[in-house]
Amino acid sequence: MKSSTLRLGILLTIPALILAACGGASPTPAPAQPTEAMQATSAPAATAMATEASMSEATLKIGFTTSQTGSLNTESVRQANGLKLWMDQVNNNGGIQVGNTMVKFEAVTYDDESSKDRVQELYTRLATQDNVDFMISPYSSGLTGAAAVIAEQNQKVMITTGAAADSAAGACTVLGAGPAQAVSSSAATSGSRRRSSVAEPDT
Repeated sequence: MKSSTLRLGILLTIPALILAACGGASPTPAPAQPTEAMQATSAPAATAMATEASMSEATLKIGFTTSQTGSLNTESVRQANGLKLWMDQVNNNGGIQVGNTMVKFEAVTYDDESSKDRVQELYTRLATQDNVDFMISPYSSGLTGAAAVIAEQNQKVMITTGAAADSAAGACTVLGAGPAQAVSSSAATSGSRRRSSVAEPDT
């Protein structure tokens, strides 16, 4: 249950691309004699330190493929670079806090060669051998549709990016984050099919 809650919190956070800011060093204050006001504020500070000390850490594995070769190379590599940049920024700033857990990310990725057959082979590997916590779709609606079949078969949540066609959604839960060609946002439920999209309209 705790693992599922962590994944849900992270899945709701990723489309927003939360970027933590680095704080600068503060000058050292001159020594001061303790006062009643200082003593009054010491208890909350101690509580905050205790809370920080009690935080646990977790690492979630994100699985995805990139078209490092083939016809989709340029667009796919750009998409992967954006994801890796986000992961580096989050990890370098200590992770994302979910409850009492600081969560960091590990990427597991392969070259899909811009091939649907290769996508299905590799997403099967991500699900059954690498045991990733959730997946990011490859670039393009065609490759995403191929990956969605594997995500459905293995009951893995997959976040779709760089794919706009409805056919790219599988019957498992699929979260979409990215530009849309026709709609700014949508959510549909039909039987076991659940798909939601978070998108930016064209300008």
